[in-house]
Amino acid sequence: MGFLRFNEFSQKLYAYIEARIELVKLETEERIGLISALVIQLLVLGILLGSMLLFLNIALALYINTFSFCKGAPHMGFLLVAGGHFTLMLLIMFLQGKLLRGTKQLVFAVFNRLIQFITKNKF
Repeated sequence: MGFLRFNEFSQKLYAYIEARIELVKLETEERIGLISALVIQLLVLGILLGSMLLFLNIALALYINTFSFCKGAPHMGFLLVAGGHFTLMLLIMFLQGKLLRGTKQLVFAVFNRLIQFITKNKF
């Protein structure tokens, strides 16, 4: 009789372990799906932001071309916008250490919040 009870116990234990493994698989799939959705959203937002900035820069260059000092050279507005970007790039390069530390802290904070969001929101 003891052997039958042990056999029944081992079957229930095996079923419990299988159920737990399946639960972990489902939770992992949900988290991967959530992370994938967030990455796709970030990519779409990045593409939209990039195209918006491109068109704003073109509009700014065309607006600068309407000024009187650009009447003879229609490319002057684009050169001035490119020069502004070059100046901004130089400024970023000179402040690289300070910006790098700030950016590193920002990225870590965003990833920590993302991990907290994913672990708290179990669907």
